This record gives sequence, structure tokens and C-alpha cells, in this order.
Amino acid sequence: MNDSIRNRPVIALPAIRAGRLLDLATVLAGGTSVAILASSWAVLPELVVSHFDASGQVNGTLPRLFLWALIGFNIFIVTMLSVVSRFQHYLNFAVTITAENAERQYKLINLFIHLLSLELSLIFLFIIHTCITATLNPGQGLNSPILLTLVGLQTGTIIWYMQQSFKLK
Repeated sequence: MNDSIRNRPVIALPAIRAGRLLDLATVLAGGTSVAILASSWAVLPELVVSHFDASGQVNGTLPRLFLWALIGFNIFIVTMLSVVSRFQHYLNFAVTITAENAERQYKLINLFIHLLSLELSLIFLFIIHTCITATLNPGQGLNSPILLTLVGLQTGTIIWYMQQSFKLK
């Protein structure tokens, strides 16, 4: 651990309304993934679509348990992000953390982590829905505009965070 991290202020931040709302939306996205998979489970074949080529056409399958693994992976990532968000003073920042800017930077990174959690859950929801839809409707491929929108949203969030971080330094 370098000296700058060791000397950072440790601040217990209260939960903010935006964080709670983003957490609720994240849980709803994850719950929707579970509901979609559970409601489709009885009609899914043993092998489901798991991969698409660059043109959006199906080119891979895996056992249907793969979809539950995706949900488990989503839960794991969101949980780990939640844990990490409680230890802001150990995270890497684009700006030097001082006693004067620590609270602003910690609040900002907490909001950023909440946003990333929601966006990742939406991506997992999209993947699960797409795999189920393509399995049950042969010939239907990947909806690239939605995927690009989700990836663009995440990229935009990262750019927004970096801009705000430098603005609040």
C-alpha cells in the first residue's frame, strides 16, 4: 500500500437516495432476469443459445444451466461492487485524494459504482433474454442496437465519472 492510500481520510458516508433508487432498479433488473428464466425453464431445451457471431447470428450453444450461472455471476459482481463501495479510501482515483476533496470524491465514486451495478444487471438481463428468445425462436439473432446502446451507456457513465472527478478535485 502506498503512502497516499494509507493517509487518505476514512469517511463513513450515509446512504443517499439516488444510491437507494439505483440499488432498487438493480434488484428489479436482476429479479426480472430470474423471472424470465424461471417462466421459460419448462419450455427450454437442454441446449440453449449461448453465443452470437459478429453479424448477430447464433453460433454456439451450452446446457441451459448456463443461464442460471449468468444470474449467479451477476449477483456475485453486484455484491462485490457493493462491498467495494464501502471502502472508498482504498480505491484508485484519477485525482489525488485530500482532506478537502475526500468526501466529494467518495460520494462521486459511490454513485458511479451504483450506476455500474445497474448497467451490468441490465446487460445480464439483455443477455439472458436474448439467449432465451433466440433459443425459442430459431432464426432470431442478437439485437445489436440494444447491445450497443447498453455498452454506450456504460462507456458514457465512465466518461461522466472521469469528467466529474476532475471537476470536483
